[in-house]
Amino acid sequence: MLAAHIICSVGWIGAAAAYLALAVAAEVNMQPLIVRAAWISMELSGWFVIVPLGCLALLTGLVLSLGTPWGLFKHYWFVIALVLTMLSLAVLLLHMPSVSTFASLARRADDAAINRLGGDVLHPRARSPCADCHHRAQCAQTTRPHPVWATQARQGAEEQYEKSRHCRPDSRLKIQHQPEP
Repeated sequence: MLAAHIICSVGWIGAAAAYLALAVAAEVNMQPLIVRAAWISMELSGWFVIVPLGCLALLTGLVLSLGTPWGLFKHYWFVIALVLTMLSLAVLLLHMPSVSTFASLARRADDAAINRLGGDVLHPRARSPCADCHHRAQCAQTTRPHPVWATQARQGAEEQYEKSRHCRPDSRLKIQHQPEP
């Protein structure tokens, strides 16, 4: 039973980390396909991985406490872990319906509407007043700009793509020296 509890608890943390990675990807990315895929993946991983692992971690922890000498309220650390687990599960179960709503919107929305969804890092009410602005990072009115590093990375990738697209195939293979004037 201890092994099951450890597996469920560590799996819950790992699944939450994967969910956070998807939420950040949806938040900083301006490509509609990635934002759509991230929201759908967050819904699936939330309902079918995170919620069951959290419930199993709580259940196996209760079984371990009642069936071993550790006891349910004998040690303060167990009471703290129990309260934090129950609080986390309550927040998770209250949050998942909004994730399902946003995933449903992502499934049927057009590309312009997808960019307004953003990610799940910030609560939807904390979003920018100009969330429909295509270039959120350059909008002076926004309270939730894209991180500078995300904008710079995207611009750097676009510049690199443009350079490689206009480059002749042989110019990438050898260094071309320009004659000095």
